Amino acid sequence: LEKSHSHVCVLDRKVLGYMICEPYPYHYPLMHLAVAPAYRRKGVGRNFLKRLFASLTPGRREFVELCVRESNLDAQLFLKAMNLECDDIIKDYFGDEREPDDMVWENGYHFVYNGFVTSPDV
Repeated sequence: LEKSHSHVCVLDRKVLGYMICEPYPYHYPLMHLAVAPAYRRKGVGRNFLKRLFASLTPGRREFVELCVRESNLDAQLFLKAMNLECDDIIKDYFGDEREPDDMVWENGYHFVYNGFVTSPDV
């Protein structure tokens, strides 16, 4: 599928995690990466990202990017461990509607992995 890439990790009919990204001409924006709490720190998320990194090609799709919530420290640490770099903080990137007409905004941390500058040591 050229329009989107979706991967699901299943074990004994249980979904352990999933990843959704959309290929653009020069990069992959990672839209969603989720792993069930009981399976975190067991390599599921790492394998998703390694698979995505392996699909990067020079002169075509050279980098992966995504934003995570400022409050999601676990995700930030995981991404740093996978050699993604936080290159920007985007003010009020995420909005949550708590009640009608009442939006709560949170900053987004923009992470990038360039497969041809560094290589993941995982």
